[in-house]
Amino acid sequence: MPDLDGLEAHLKRLVEAGLSKFVLAPLSPPDDWDAELADVRDAALHLQTRR
Repeated sequence: MPDLDGLEAHLKRLVEAGLSKFVLAPLSPPDDWDAELADVRDAALHLQTRR
């Protein structure tokens, strides 16, 4: 996944296919780790479920 724009849809497709654990990592080191982590949090954390 080259950017966060399609992350939610991509993760939802993977969940529908039966996957449940994910590790998200940047393709290259970000200039600002705090901003990168905040962006990923905002894009993906709301998808988390508890079972």
